[in-house]
Amino acid sequence: MRENRVKELRKSHGLTVEELAEKAGISHPYLSRIENRKRGLNLPMAERIATALGEHVSAVLGIEGNSIAPQKPTARGLSEDAEPYVAQPGDFIPTIGRRDDNVTRWRIKSNALDLAGIRVGAIVFVDISAEAVENVQPLDRVIAQIYTDDVFGGATTVVRQFVPPSLLITNSSERNEIPLDIEKGEAYIKGVIRGEFTPLRG
Repeated sequence: MRENRVKELRKSHGLTVEELAEKAGISHPYLSRIENRKRGLNLPMAERIATALGEHVSAVLGIEGNSIAPQKPTARGLSEDAEPYVAQPGDFIPTIGRRDDNVTRWRIKSNALDLAGIRVGAIVFVDISAEAVENVQPLDRVIAQIYTDDVFGGATTVVRQFVPPSLLITNSSERNEIPLDIEKGEAYIKGVIRGEFTPLRG
């Protein structure tokens, strides 16, 4: 795990764990685990905390010198597994009982999770709330992201299954790729797949 400076910076700003967690939009138990290095600190979460503190992300990550950009995890040639679903005019999209701004919809483009029930062409609900991402359960199917080699470049979206404590694996009859380790910053979870739906045409 990274030797982060979250606790040190929080105290220097005179904030409690609860206050910083609220500003960063995460739960205070989750922030406490990050501070005590019981939970890894990936780049997107570090950026959220840095914004809440008004600090450069390199300071939060414990990297000397604000001019040093932390290296984002690389895609390592992996293919894009999903794309955002764009509803067509007249489509009726069911809801899943959560705040709509915490739910995104994705179309699956690969067979990376076919043995876990997610087939090519499926359209899925993804819960992107902080609560969902912080509390991923064993074997949850997730949407995750890894970056291209260019620090300022695009990203590759993958679908994986979570295996504690920190691995994201494929579960496919045809694909058996090396697991991604979120504690090592090889990927980060964007959201948890909560179900599949078929749009109804009006």
